Amino acid sequence: MDKFDSRTIGLIKEKGVLALSKSKVAIFGVGGVGGTCLEALVRSNVGQIDIYDFDKVDESNLNRQICFDYFSIGKEKVTIAKEKMNKINPRTVVNAFSLRLDLDNVKELNLSQYDYIVDCIDETSPKIALIKRCITENIRIVSSLGMANRFDPSKVIITTLDKTYNDPLAKLIRNKLRSEGINPKLLSVAFSSELPIKNGTFKGSMMLVPSSAGLSLAYKTIFDLILPYNKQ
Repeated sequence: MDKFDSRTIGLIKEKGVLALSKSKVAIFGVGGVGGTCLEALVRSNVGQIDIYDFDKVDESNLNRQICFDYFSIGKEKVTIAKEKMNKINPRTVVNAFSLRLDLDNVKELNLSQYDYIVDCIDETSPKIALIKRCITENIRIVSSLGMANRFDPSKVIITTLDKTYNDPLAKLIRNKLRSEGINPKLLSVAFSSELPIKNGTFKGSMMLVPSSAGLSLAYKTIFDLILPYNKQ
């Protein structure tokens, strides 16, 4: 262990740091939620993180997406995110994949290689497909639910899908999983208990709630990755 990990050891001990350094994580979506989660995992010295996103940086992203700045506009999010993470901690191997997840390619990805998957996808169909595959193949996953049109970061918590409320996306996913015989209790999620602010069809967002969700997802990922080592 070296100075980079010195403060981390104070919380999770050397066994925890070693566990993270040997772990391989995938993050799907590196926007407001996923970008903050990514940076937290990189600063925690996770060994390898594969990031998946199809989007390019837009000026409208800059009010909340931690990985990007004005010089990033028009560039691929995964490319910029990887460059930033390499500057923070080059020992974490970050692999960037410019990919729009869909119902076909989600079946082809080698998901079993990962110790943990973090789902920060906005689009409903590929999100559900990823969740279903992970649960049925016993691959650990945590998902972000609706964070738009919310203002209070203290309302974001980690729980299981069956315990969520005030979230239309959660209800949709819950019903879909139940219709296919999958217990919603099997999915860990970050969700906001805050009632969404009504803006018609417009989705308003600031950094507060998405980044709170990103940190919550990182916490859940780290906790589960180090738990077996703490029991030794």
